[in-house]
Amino acid sequence: MKWFGVNSLFCVAELGDWSLKFGYKDAKASYSAESKQNGEIHLLAPVGDEGKLWVCGSLASAEFFLEEIPDKEKFNAPSYKPDPNKYQGWEHKRDIGNECKELHGIKPGYYVVGIANTGDKGITLTHVLTWLSKSKWSTLG
Repeated sequence: MKWFGVNSLFCVAELGDWSLKFGYKDAKASYSAESKQNGEIHLLAPVGDEGKLWVCGSLASAEFFLEEIPDKEKFNAPSYKPDPNKYQGWEHKRDIGNECKELHGIKPGYYVVGIANTGDKGITLTHVLTWLSKSKWSTLG
């Protein structure tokens, strides 16, 4: 999974063997948009047969957008700009606990997920959960 912003690329590295001993939560990063003027947080995420993603953090004033990426090998994150004809607001969501939003009803594939701040308090993204079969997991790059 790759995280990226308007002018920068954030890559989430695979966790080493130490994470099995000490846990992944200590290695968790967060990305914030403190006001509406900060723009959106974007990430490239795979969606498996379950057709859902959990996006977690402080997201009370977040609005979500999805754009399907038909060929992830040709996708260039640093130069990405949303295509207004393909980038759609996503209303199929529900709260999962206090921190997560489930985006559901998504057909399997790769997507840019846009998270926009619509309020004055700011938003924070801490983690994203996906459901993939073993065969699809082994093909991820």
